[in-house]
Amino acid sequence: MTKNDKNLTLNFMGVKPASFDNARVIILPFPYEGTVTYGSGTQNAPNAIIEASSHVEFYDDELDFEPYALGIHTLPEMKTDFDSPDDMFQSIQEIGTKLAESGKLVIMLGGEHSITPGMVSAFAKIYDGVSVLQLDAHADLRDTYNGSRYNHACAMRRVLEHCPSVQVGIRSLSHAEKRFIDYKQLPVFFMRDMKHSDWMDDAIERLSENVYVTLDLDVFDPSIMPSVGTPEPDGMLWNDVTTFLRKLADRRKIIGFDVVELSPQEGNIAPDFLTAKLIYKMIGYTLLENRKQTESVNIQDKRGIDMANMTVKTYVLQLTDSATELTCAMKIDPELSTSYREVLDKYVNIINKEIMTPESEKNLSIIQDCIYKIDDKGELLDLYDGIIVKHGDDIVDLDDETTYEFVHPEDQNGFMLLDLAIDRSQITEEGNPYGYNIRQWKKNQDIFEKFVTDCITEKHGSEADRILQLDTQEDKKKFLLAISRKIWESDFELYSRFIGDKQRFKDPSETLKNIISGRGGTCTEKSSAMKMLTDVYGFESEYLLGGPGAKGPFPANALRKMLTTMDFSLGKKYMAYWQHASLLYSVDGEDVMIDVTNGNVPFLFLTGYDSVLPSLGGTRSVLPSLGGTRIEELLNPNNKKSVKVRMIMDNEEFYYHVIPQDIPENLITAMQDWIENVDLINVFDDGLGLLIREDYYVCPLMYHEDDDKLKQYDWWLEMKDQKKLPAVELLDNYSLPGTIVNEFEKKYPQKFADIVEAADYLAERYNESYRESADDPLYNVAYIFVKLK
Repeated sequence: MTKNDKNLTLNFMGVKPASFDNARVIILPFPYEGTVTYGSGTQNAPNAIIEASSHVEFYDDELDFEPYALGIHTLPEMKTDFDSPDDMFQSIQEIGTKLAESGKLVIMLGGEHSITPGMVSAFAKIYDGVSVLQLDAHADLRDTYNGSRYNHACAMRRVLEHCPSVQVGIRSLSHAEKRFIDYKQLPVFFMRDMKHSDWMDDAIERLSENVYVTLDLDVFDPSIMPSVGTPEPDGMLWNDVTTFLRKLADRRKIIGFDVVELSPQEGNIAPDFLTAKLIYKMIGYTLLENRKQTESVNIQDKRGIDMANMTVKTYVLQLTDSATELTCAMKIDPELSTSYREVLDKYVNIINKEIMTPESEKNLSIIQDCIYKIDDKGELLDLYDGIIVKHGDDIVDLDDETTYEFVHPEDQNGFMLLDLAIDRSQITEEGNPYGYNIRQWKKNQDIFEKFVTDCITEKHGSEADRILQLDTQEDKKKFLLAISRKIWESDFELYSRFIGDKQRFKDPSETLKNIISGRGGTCTEKSSAMKMLTDVYGFESEYLLGGPGAKGPFPANALRKMLTTMDFSLGKKYMAYWQHASLLYSVDGEDVMIDVTNGNVPFLFLTGYDSVLPSLGGTRSVLPSLGGTRIEELLNPNNKKSVKVRMIMDNEEFYYHVIPQDIPENLITAMQDWIENVDLINVFDDGLGLLIREDYYVCPLMYHEDDDKLKQYDWWLEMKDQKKLPAVELLDNYSLPGTIVNEFEKKYPQKFADIVEAADYLAERYNESYRESADDPLYNVAYIFVKLK
């Protein structure tokens, strides 16, 4: 066992405490020493036991099992400053009742034996048919002692007031106690008789189904347990006790137990260790038998982890990427992977569809691409340097042994959980965007190849087979023209971020699948999808960045600083320079600039010579003023030209820049993983709304009260008159759309259905991010439909 943190000794076995709800075992230290009559020191016992337990091996060779993995939660020590033993009894009865109601295995560490009756009384109130097994050298059946009914010498007399008992190992008692035993015909197994009879089965038969065990350590022979207040010779040995307890656990249900009367001796830690190991054995005996008896369960995790037919013999790895909050879970074999590194190598690096649900498979595929380096063939390599693996709040050494937690959902059987989180915030290596694109293509190769073939066939007909060979510069440009035009024709939209998988920013493959389904993406998403396709077909390309009014020079250092710090308030004036993305290709030495954005940005397919390419079957630009424009005129850092674009209400001049590629690559990574509200920022802060077409603009309107909604609608009506827009209409009742919305629905039925579907999650996201407190009223969502032509 490895002890990495001194604070772990606060929990029994030195392990990280399971939460109370998830723990199967609850340890209650109770260092009470108020009525001792001979040797003292029991008040030091709980600390000594817990300290010794941190040196007990996790693995129990007798049971072939690691009982700690079922989850152990050690409560704070109970206070012991009671006015009287009676007050002590009342206090422990109160906390004992709450613990008994939890249904967990409760273990009390004494302290002296006087603490037992209070706990037994609590269990007797909660459980039907409780009996108590006492292992002890002393009968402890006096009615009073030293003026108290709650003296340690009276412990079992008080127990009998709540339930029957069986006493084992007795070899010291008063004459009055012997008369009481005879009169009540109590089942007492004296040590002198236990040596000559098959007493174990007889003792167990006299116990009821639910058994509480109280173990006074002086039941052991002083040769192995000298650290007790009143050591009695000729006691039980280790194998006698453990054999009996395992038989008991096999035939009865142990609902709780206490271990009392250890009086630690300075310089002799062996009795402390024996006690800790005995408790660990009892945990194993008790819960191993429960494990054997459990039946299959049906569990559905809130994140979609299907755990049908799992039992506590089932081991589950749950892995969460902290950045994306994506989670996957799978059944694993703990014997095949004993360290965290082996678990990652066997179950995370390779996807096995047979041990996980499709949802987990999908999420793991995304997580893999984030945590492993990727080569140029799209294959996974080693973990990135700087990856941090956490188990709970603790950072783990990948070569450490794995530790599992027993999870026991309410009204269901449990299973063993290895719950890991991946922290990527400290990665020190650059990724491989090219390899990433190749990998994404391979995952969906059949779908994407069909898309490419369909684009070329639709655009170039009988020439398609030849063009797909990409043998000539002319065919390569025709290939690019067909693909880019098809992507440009798809919607410039954000509504799909709030439906389906609800991805806040889509990677290249997700965007392309979205386009194939009839939707679209933003300029950056669509450009990255175009780049993925052309990377696969061997084209050299790089991103261009720019935006409205961003003439230059390009502020590379300022933008890098924002990406490094993730503080985008550092220079808002610079952010226009990465509001827009397009691509620059080198085709056999010739530059080709392509903008696939749409959303009122014209389709650009410019060469170093001319923007009009009749030989490619192209069409002139949407903007007549662009005809004849050369790439150099748009990208020359000195006195560059702009592309004039009419967005929603205003004419804007877009400028493009050739830039260092680390900036767009890191920007895309930030939007995919690190900018938490990128979906809301794009919709609201950037003013992109949910859909921009040449004929319509649709945006959400967030409001608390109807008056607020109508004020915002009035503002839009004023803009309509000012900007001479054809029409503006409010949609706040989806079953009663107005004239403009009806026209939109008739023309674009699927887009309308998607936009309406997005409303609920859009409102949820907005309330989650923009409400300052839970006491604030919820935002509602309506839509503004703006007719642009």
